[in-house]
Amino acid sequence: MQAFENSNWNLAKDFLYLANTEKADSKMDICYFELSKIALVQNKIDSTLVCYDKILSELPQSPLIPEILFNRITLLVALDKKGDAYNDYLTLYRNHTNSNFTQKVQPIVDELIPFYIGAATEFKQVGDYDTSLEMFLKLTLHPTSHSDRINAEISGLYYILADIAAEKERYAEAEGLFENAKK
Repeated sequence: MQAFENSNWNLAKDFLYLANTEKADSKMDICYFELSKIALVQNKIDSTLVCYDKILSELPQSPLIPEILFNRITLLVALDKKGDAYNDYLTLYRNHTNSNFTQKVQPIVDELIPFYIGAATEFKQVGDYDTSLEMFLKLTLHPTSHSDRINAEISGLYYILADIAAEKERYAEAEGLFENAKK
């Protein structure tokens, strides 16, 4: 296909879309990826993210997915969209654990963890222990240099929840929560 060979990415993606074949899809991700690079150089961040989204949603088997997630995480952190960046990291870690992009983004994501610890702690301070616990447990799904703090918070929350259950005479539940606190 001449448009693809000539790096006419917009035209190539349109032809590939019309072809609607597996072979065309294997090249369409390259078109969107190249368009994302052009948009990024032109500082068109929204266009860059749209290209990434197209690949992630329409071409999920693309070998470019780890790199795209890495790039998107980096952009989202720069845009102060920590929640979106963290969710992308969880996807990257869950689906591409051994990718060099997963390893490469780890220090960036590790810098986000104090933000989540703070948010989870705020829920704890207002008595929403279940939400706080859920948030802290989510932080254990991947490696982090903050794991000691996270595990201590989780244990403390299990103790609080166990005390509440015991006060309400739900002793079996309290016992299970105390057991979880010891882990």
